[in-house]
Amino acid sequence: MNYRFKKMPEEIDFWFTSFSAIRRDAFVPFEDDIKPKDTIAGQILVKKMGRKIFFDKELEVVHLKKHTFSSIIKNDFSVTFGWATYFWKIGGAEDVIRRGRFAHSTLDQILSVVIAPAMFIAVIAAAARAPFCIILSLSLVLAFLSLNADFFLTLRRKTGTLFIVQAVAFTFLDCLTYAAGVGCGFINSLFQGKARKFDSIKVIAFDLGNVLLLFNPWRAVFNLAKASNRSSLIIAAYFRATGNWNKFDEGAYSKSQFYRLVNNDLRLNISQDAFERAFEDIFLENREIIDMLPELKKRFRLILISDINPIHADYCMRKYRFLELFEEKILSYQVKLRKPSREIFQLLVQKTVTCPT
Repeated sequence: MNYRFKKMPEEIDFWFTSFSAIRRDAFVPFEDDIKPKDTIAGQILVKKMGRKIFFDKELEVVHLKKHTFSSIIKNDFSVTFGWATYFWKIGGAEDVIRRGRFAHSTLDQILSVVIAPAMFIAVIAAAARAPFCIILSLSLVLAFLSLNADFFLTLRRKTGTLFIVQAVAFTFLDCLTYAAGVGCGFINSLFQGKARKFDSIKVIAFDLGNVLLLFNPWRAVFNLAKASNRSSLIIAAYFRATGNWNKFDEGAYSKSQFYRLVNNDLRLNISQDAFERAFEDIFLENREIIDMLPELKKRFRLILISDINPIHADYCMRKYRFLELFEEKILSYQVKLRKPSREIFQLLVQKTVTCPT
């Protein structure tokens, strides 16, 4: 890795979590089930968001992760599997043709990965004494060694002959593993449309009322009637005739203004505190939907969009902790818009954009 990185240019289109730093406002979300998250994120940052990544070759990093032979093979397979899955989506072929590399993989590495499985098959065929395969296998072995000659010679100068023999064998095995990962990744990408039909979904927007929380406005009517000794039918008729509840949801009134308006119009003669307690208690959790949120949060961005007033909003935020799972909350009284207005859904679209085009 150190050998390869010393040959990298100053500006790169990948990054590694083991020796990188990124500002919070420069971060880009990516899919949780892709292994090379840092590489894919780096490609998105550079190619789609127009950011620059600078590589400081003077940094010295000691990687503390302990690998076993099996863990190295597993990691190399999963990384190249993820690369191949997204190779076409993020312009990998163009990078190889135009710049002779993809992310931190140089052309000699890519060609080595292509040659390794062919060399393996040719050597097995040569063992069966097929004349053409003997010549082919020798040619492929020479090609593999020549592609990696500079790397092997650099190792030999630092470590000696015995280590270089082991390094050649391991590099060949590593390239076979890479080839297997690339092959499986390409096959996976061909069937992605059917096997992962929800990949294009990045954001899920939830309504609050009668989706996450079941609500009954008659409970507010009955509560107010009980607190004020007024008729529930008169209170219900008042809200229906005046539309003040809807206006409250649209942000036309503050909590105190709404209280004074309703209290005076209906002559309730109750305190604002008693009014809010009676008015807010109308919700019941829909656990079937709420219990899905933590798992959905792992894969998607969650946004809440709701027609709601400040009394109910404060009550819900105070009582229901699951609302913390939503990264954005579009509340009608705050934006002065109610569904199904076109403008509130345009605002939702603005909130869901992850990368500018």
